[in-house]
Order: sequence, then structure tokens, then C-alpha cells
Amino acid sequence: MKNILILILACALFFGYQEARAENVIVGVIANHNGTLPESFQDEEIKQLAESHVTTIRTGLASFNIDFIIKAHQRGIGSIVIVGPFSAERAGPI
Repeated sequence: MKNILILILACALFFGYQEARAENVIVGVIANHNGTLPESFQDEEIKQLAESHVTTIRTGLASFNIDFIIKAHQRGIGSIVIVGPFSAERAGPI
């Protein structure tokens, strides 16, 4: 009986320390605009993301996403930026 009480107490202590804390949870979304979202809508989307406690966005690195990434960072939203290979035609002149 004593062993069972020790086991119950050990489990209670172990699981008590394992609780999730809201400040440690990463909430992320994929932000894929493909350059089609006007700037005013980008501002509204970033505002909604911040109000929803989103802490990270995942997006591709392209010229039309740079302002979105910067504005999100200014609102405390980090970015995971995906960089892919570009063909010579898309990259432009050196």
C-alpha cells in the first residue's frame, strides 16, 4: 500500500511540472500571398494575427513578401522564411 501511495505522489509531482504554459506555446500560420494581397489587407491581416496571439508565420522569401515580414516583426511576430532556388531568368541580371 505504501508503494502505491509513493507511486501516486511521484506521478502527481511529475505531471504537475509538465503543464503547458501559454507563454511557451508557439502559435504559427502559413502566410502565402503570392503577391496578390494589397498592402491595406496585409496590414489588416497582421493586426488580426497579432490579436490572435500568433507568434510565428511561415512564408517564402520574395520581393512582395519583404514588407509583410517586416511589418509582422514590428508587431512581435517572428518569421520562418523559406528560401528556394531561382532560375537565371527569374533572378534577373547580376
